[in-house]
Formats: sequence, C-alpha cells, structure tokens
Amino acid sequence: VCPEICTTRKGGVIGTVNTPEGKEHYVRLLSYLPGKPFAKVKPHDNNLLKSLGWFMGRLDAALSSFDHPAAHRKFHWDLKEAPTVISDLDKTIREKENQTMVMGYLNHYLSHTQPKLNRLRQSVIHNDGNDYNVLVAKENPWQNRVDGVIDYGDMVYTHTVNELAIVCAYAMMGKKDPLSAAKMVVNGYHQAYPMEEIEVCVLFDLILMRLCMSVCHSAHQSRLAPDNAYLQISEKPAWTLLGQLSEIHPRLAEYHFRDACQLSPVPHTKKIIQWIKGHRDRFKPMVDPPPGKDSSIVLDLSVESPLVNSIAIENDAADMSRAIFGQMYQKGAVIGIGCYDEARAIYISDAYRQQRDQMPEMRTIHMGMDLHMAPGSSIQAFYDGKVHSLKNNTAKYDYGPTIILSHETEKGFLFYTLYGHLSISSLEKLSIGQRIDRGEKFAEIGDMSVNGGWPPHLHFQIITDMLGEKGNYMGVAPPSQRRVWEALSPDPNLILGIPES
Repeated sequence: VCPEICTTRKGGVIGTVNTPEGKEHYVRLLSYLPGKPFAKVKPHDNNLLKSLGWFMGRLDAALSSFDHPAAHRKFHWDLKEAPTVISDLDKTIREKENQTMVMGYLNHYLSHTQPKLNRLRQSVIHNDGNDYNVLVAKENPWQNRVDGVIDYGDMVYTHTVNELAIVCAYAMMGKKDPLSAAKMVVNGYHQAYPMEEIEVCVLFDLILMRLCMSVCHSAHQSRLAPDNAYLQISEKPAWTLLGQLSEIHPRLAEYHFRDACQLSPVPHTKKIIQWIKGHRDRFKPMVDPPPGKDSSIVLDLSVESPLVNSIAIENDAADMSRAIFGQMYQKGAVIGIGCYDEARAIYISDAYRQQRDQMPEMRTIHMGMDLHMAPGSSIQAFYDGKVHSLKNNTAKYDYGPTIILSHETEKGFLFYTLYGHLSISSLEKLSIGQRIDRGEKFAEIGDMSVNGGWPPHLHFQIITDMLGEKGNYMGVAPPSQRRVWEALSPDPNLILGIPES
C-alpha cells in the first residue's frame, strides 16, 4: 500500500550525485506503486469515496502505535499551524473579497474550534492525501477502489482527525454536492478507524482551514514563481470549493458527519422531544375544532396516492384543491391531515431539485404535517412563544406568508415551530420578538392566491435548529438526507396529538 525505500549499492537509504556544474544533490529511489491517481479517475462514486475513507482510516489505525522524533516538528503544512500560516500569507491573496472570506473562516475557527483542540487525539499521520497522491485500482470491471498512497514527505505528529480533513478537502473539489462526497469519505474512515464525537464536531472547520492554507500557500508561491503551473494545480478548485462551502451552515455539516458515523445527527433533539412529551397536557389546540376522528380524515398524498396521482403532472392547484376538499366533504370532515415523513411526487418545480454528482435528486420527503382547512381558519398558539421571524415567501410552490415562533424550555433549550401557507394579514399583525401567549390567535390560513399556489392548508413543522435561517426553512427533504432532517424536524404530532386511529 506504500512505496518501499531501495538501498544504494553501499547499503544506504539516500545517496548523492554531482552535476557537471559541480552541484551536489541528494537522491533516493523508491519502489513503484501501481495505480491511477484519484484526480484522473471518473466517476468519484459513493463506493470509491467510501474506499478512500476506509483506506486512510486503516492507515491511521496502523500509524496509531508509531512514533518517531523527526515527526515532532514545526511544519507549515501542519493544520495546527493554520492560524499562523493564514495570518502571515492572507495579504498575498490579490482579490479583496477572497481575503475577506478566508479571514472570516479563520475567525470562526479561532472562536469555535481552536478551544476544543486540546481534547483531540494525536498521532503521526500521512498529512497529504491529495488527489494526486492517492492511487486507485480496479475492483472489478465496473468499480474502482483506493489501493495505495504515495509521498510520505509531509508526515507529522499532529491531531489525528487532520488526516481525514485533508482527504475530505481534496475529495470535495470539483463536486456539485461536496458535503455528500465528504460524508461518504467520513463513513468509510469511521468504519475503519472509529472517530470520537469531538473529532466529528471540529471536522468541517478543519476542512475549511486546510483549503484556506492551500489558497494562501498558492498565492504566496504564485508571486515567487508565477510560471510554475504545478504550484497552482489546486488553487482554482480550492477557491470554488470555499465558495460552495460558504453556503453550508457549519452545524448542518456536523449533523451530516454525525449521521455518517451512525451517531444521533442532532444530539439535543432527544431532550426537546422529551420536554414536548412531558408538557403535552399543557398544550392548547391549534385549530378549532381540534383534529381528531370526529372532525378530520387522513389524506394520502404519497407517491402511491390515487387522490393526487389522478391529477395532471403540472399539479394544477385548483384541481388538487377540489380533489382534497371533495374527499373531506364526502367524509364529513372539516380538516384533511397531510402526513409527516411522507414521500410525495407533487413537488415538481426546480426549487425542489438537489444538485448531485451522479444524477439530480428531488426533495420529496414531507417534514411537516398539513391541516387542510377553509381559508381564513384561525390558528392559535399551542404554547407560549415569541415571534422568531416572518416572511412572505412568494415563489410558486413555496410557503407564501410564513411565521416562525421560538419556544424556550425551563432548562434553556430553544426549539421552533413553523406555520406556512398563511394569509398576508397574518404577517401584518406581528413583529419580531413579539410575545405570543398560549391559546392566542396569531394567524389564519391563506387562500391559493397568496399561499404559494397550494390547496388551502397550514403546514406545521417543528425545528430543533434554525441553522441561521429566518422566515423560511426546508419543509421537504431529499431521501438521501432523511435521517438528518428527521432529527432537525421531528414529528409534529408530538405537539398536535392527533390519535392514530
């Protein structure tokens, strides 16, 4: 799995040669390691990415009991040195906006991640698993696997998780969905060499630091040797990736990495669920009449539904509304309940399309519960809260007018509830930070002309981490990320308390 050192005729591991000009050079000879560089292999499918993580995890497991005095060195490619390297070299970056982005990442790292570093495992690591050092072999005619790694010249004694951060940084380059690519690498690594939770917590920031170090070194080297293309080989994809990762909230990345390691994706969600269950007897009904067997029916809006599959694929809202409310009328119900965690085929706009590297994925998993009721139906607060944010999301098939309330438990845990597809007047009555008392009417259901173009209903959703969002939140998740979004938005029936039968 790695090259071996060939000795000289005199038995040494390194020799010297003299040029005709009289200059002396040190020379070493390594055995050839077969394989194709990871950078030149396509596609980087999930199996290959997992094998990359698995290989590097096995390597770190093997190195965990190895040590050598020469590995304990101050080295400008050691991620421990990221703050110093970036601070010294950031001014060599020509574009001001890029300087600002790098320093923003560094400041976040210094405040959120550096205080945790003394809790990380340390060992000797390879430290340079870039896509030209990693070698790929054929597993079978249709599948590749990582089979070797070369260039051990950057080995250093440092935080063990830095190995994975470096490998992920290069594996994410050139990807439409870099977080999913990293998640596969993390999964493979964890299977080979189980990670500790604190390592999972800091991994995303360490990936960012490696990329920032890379672009800073490239900018510096470009000034010293502007004609050396090799020194700039990763610069453009690294900048592109840094821009992509700026759109991902660090905690969302952490939750995905936790999921890749078979950990509970959002660790505090369990405590919020326990609080809700323990306080349900204090909750007020959100609508009148409360949903139950005498007032409501459960609607099948799934991919197998005869109710919505009979409607044109263009999903005409008026036809869909007549179908839903017609079924409610036949059953004598005033509320039609749309289910949580239901796979639906009714989300057809490009806004629901997730860019992936192998093929696009549609967001189809409904993360709230729907209460289909007549427009103008009142909505009351189930519990005390405050207005976190509000917004009119006017795009077609979006939420329309939306209100998000925050709720705080006695022990200081915050969670949120989202109310979508409301009337415009609902927003006009409220302001950010306004207190909403239990049982207080604060909104009403909107009609199709304002609610995003959907049959009239309330979309109700629990949120355990807003991830920096205001006035909007993902209400339909991609199937590949189902576990993470179920943890971010647990079952709303915990609050609604609708009987199963």
